[in-house]
Amino acid sequence: MSDYRYLKDNSYYNDLYDLHTVETCLEYYWGLKDGFEKHHKDDSFKKFTKKQFDDDVHKVASYTVNAIKIDRFRHKKEAIEKWMSTDQQRQDRLDNAAEPKGILCPHCDTPMRSTIKELVDRLDEPMKVLFFFECPSCNKRRGVYDDGSSFVSEPPLCPKCSKEAKLTYKRTGKVLSWTTTCPSCSYKEVEKDDSDKWEAERKKKEERDKLLLEKYRDEFCYPEKDGQQAIWDYEQLTALVDKWKERDEHKEEYDAVANIKKLTIVELEKLLNETITPKGYIRLVLAQPEFGKQLIVGFTVQDGDPARKGYDSEHVFKKAVKEALEGTNWRLMADGVIYRLGYLQGRLKAYETEEDLFSLIKPAKKLKV
Repeated sequence: MSDYRYLKDNSYYNDLYDLHTVETCLEYYWGLKDGFEKHHKDDSFKKFTKKQFDDDVHKVASYTVNAIKIDRFRHKKEAIEKWMSTDQQRQDRLDNAAEPKGILCPHCDTPMRSTIKELVDRLDEPMKVLFFFECPSCNKRRGVYDDGSSFVSEPPLCPKCSKEAKLTYKRTGKVLSWTTTCPSCSYKEVEKDDSDKWEAERKKKEERDKLLLEKYRDEFCYPEKDGQQAIWDYEQLTALVDKWKERDEHKEEYDAVANIKKLTIVELEKLLNETITPKGYIRLVLAQPEFGKQLIVGFTVQDGDPARKGYDSEHVFKKAVKEALEGTNWRLMADGVIYRLGYLQGRLKAYETEEDLFSLIKPAKKLKV
């Protein structure tokens, strides 16, 4: 039966992913370096010495590679889990496939014995397992899928005239030759598979991959703790750059926010007294503040003008206070001012954060802050 193992241990997938990361980073780094080098003598770069030019190109290439490193680390765990899950499904499908029973030789009707099985996994159809059987009497062979259907070998087609061609095999030592001949147009092609050559190329690639990992893994592949920190740093930098762009695009609004007067309670009380006293309002008293997402301060005040009552008293007071608070970080709350028997009561709200302050100048437009 099949000894092939689809599912490998975690180190195999970790090495494979890191190898792809190293190859990608090197490809981008040298691609950028070579691309800039072609323009070294352009007029726009003539003011740079060779060292300055090389240093700046290295910075640009390194910045790009660093972004790739972070992105590769960000998706590493997910990619490895996906690879392992796919290979686990393949392995389970191969290991748990039920061998078809009662398979007879199509030439002598002798019960055949299973020799090997392999997974057939094509994109355009469901996975299935192909069992190969051999007749102990006449040595004939046949393939049967685990669903009981027979394997039918489709004859090769001539690449020249598309008619049915003939395929023959020949082994000479460790070299296997496939010869395709076409009886219709005399087309002939010979392909050879040298197992020694293939094995040598495989070992050469393994050595090359091993050397790449040994030389560049520490440079291009983040360990877990460093990778998480790199992602955090990159996200903070990206957010900062976005904020700079936002500030540049909305400079007028940001300047307006910067010019808002941020009054303390003492300054607020002084401003209110200076505003309402000439209007005939006296004895302003601020209540204990409410500390929540925003600071809210209740107040009471007396109307010293006995001729003003009800709506008139409320209207004059609100108009004076609203005008005084323009340009500051304080506002009368929407629940308004209530008048009763010469007393007025209301609440004031402070705007402290940048987002809150923006709402004072752009209530209909929310900016990123």
